[in-house]
Amino acid sequence: MQIAVFGPSNASFQLVKIQQQMIKDGLREFDIVLLTDANGTGVKMIENNRIDGYFANTLQARARLKQFNLHHVNLAFLQSESPYFIGFNKIQLSPEQIALFNKALLDLYQEHDQFKDILKPYNIDPILITPEILSHFNIITD
Repeated sequence: MQIAVFGPSNASFQLVKIQQQMIKDGLREFDIVLLTDANGTGVKMIENNRIDGYFANTLQARARLKQFNLHHVNLAFLQSESPYFIGFNKIQLSPEQIALFNKALLDLYQEHDQFKDILKPYNIDPILITPEILSHFNIITD
C-alpha cells in the first residue's frame, strides 16, 4: 500500500510513527509518499487511484473533498486530536507582550464570535476556552 501525506509536517511525523509501530507489531508495512504541496494533491491522487490512502488533518481533508467535489473517498479513522498553537520568540517578546496578544485574541474569540464565521466554511465549531484549558496548555494571559 502507498499512503501519501503532506510534509514535512506533524502529520508526516505521526504517519512515520504509525508505520514504525506496525513494523514492530509484525504487521504488513506500507510505503509513505511525501507530498510537498498543500493544494489538495493527496485527495486527487486517491480519486485517480494513484495512491491507496492519504493521511491528513480530518478538517483539511473534508474541505479538499468538498472543494474538488470528490465522492469516491471515505474517511477511515481518526488517529488523534492535535491542538494548534502560535509560537513566539522569547528573545523578541516579553511574557507581558504575549499576554496582551493572548488577551486580545481571546477577546476576539469569545466576546465577538469572530472565529465562528472564519471556521464555518470548514464545518468547524470553535471550542469553549475555559481557565482549565488555558492552564493545561500553559497559555499566558496575565
